[in-house]
Amino acid sequence: MAVSHKGSCHCETVKYTVLGEDTIEVWRCNCSICTKKGIQCFTVEPDKFKIIQGEDSLSIYTYNTHIAKHTFCKVCGCVPFYYPRSGGVGISIQCLDQSTVEKVIWHDFDGENWEESIKGSSVSK
Repeated sequence: MAVSHKGSCHCETVKYTVLGEDTIEVWRCNCSICTKKGIQCFTVEPDKFKIIQGEDSLSIYTYNTHIAKHTFCKVCGCVPFYYPRSGGVGISIQCLDQSTVEKVIWHDFDGENWEESIKGSSVSK
């Protein structure tokens, strides 16, 4: 069922909405940044995502190819979402209000071997 999810960083300075299903497929990635930050995300098309508060309180971190944009709140440091190099918006499941989530389906993604792993996977939108 389609729902409007709400999410935020820990201090709630940054808030957003995501249009999606009540069953969410979440990816556990083993790349260096996801491992160190504990990011577990699902990806949506950009038109399904809207920042409703605090965009000016976001910082962006890039590395390596500088294509992916890793956002974090300047106040609390949480990573509520990011812009992966595969496109779309990666939403951190940990920052989503769980009241609209019926079920989470977990998948593992080999981000250490990103180029090979992205081929044929459904991780990108």
